[in-house]
Amino acid sequence: LSHADTSRFNICLDSYHAGTYTGDWVGDLTRAKEKWESVIVGDHPGFFDISHLGADYNCGNAPTQVDDLYICGMDDAIDGLGGVLGSAGPVMGSFVNGKLFVTAGRMKFDQEDIQYMMDKGTFAEVMKHEMGHIIGIGSIWNMPQFGHDLVDTSTHNFFYRTGNKACEKWRDVTGCSVGSAYECPPIEMDGGAGTAGGHWDEVIIP
Repeated sequence: LSHADTSRFNICLDSYHAGTYTGDWVGDLTRAKEKWESVIVGDHPGFFDISHLGADYNCGNAPTQVDDLYICGMDDAIDGLGGVLGSAGPVMGSFVNGKLFVTAGRMKFDQEDIQYMMDKGTFAEVMKHEMGHIIGIGSIWNMPQFGHDLVDTSTHNFFYRTGNKACEKWRDVTGCSVGSAYECPPIEMDGGAGTAGGHWDEVIIP
């Protein structure tokens, strides 16, 4: 691109896979990417420098500058079907008005688990979920040193701090009132590390 697209949020999607799949790897990744581009209404004007992105987080075609977010999606032989599915999260960011703005992230998944998800027709949904973690959902909620102090994790009773945009938009969508039990999005409290405190409560928000 010779100029930034300031009309919308943009994801530069790059992918690499060594495995052979009977499914639409690129199509599933693209559908997840397009979903996030459609629901995020903000945009940061201009480009971000990601020229120092490490090789482990580059699928081979990373640009030196990105508008707005670069995502690398790759496969790997991890531990076979049913074990560790993989990992996803932000790997690079820039400060915008005192807050960290994620500019690059990586998703890496086990080859056998990928084929299983493709066979079940769930791979695109899983990619959408993991891209959310790259964007910042659950991954940078509690990083006050980077300008993000949305969720109180001082005890196991995780909750959003009131008075932020997330709570305001949640009330707009749900009709919940200020001071009610659900004035902010409910946070997952079940599960171990990586689940509790890092997701919305899927019982309440399926």
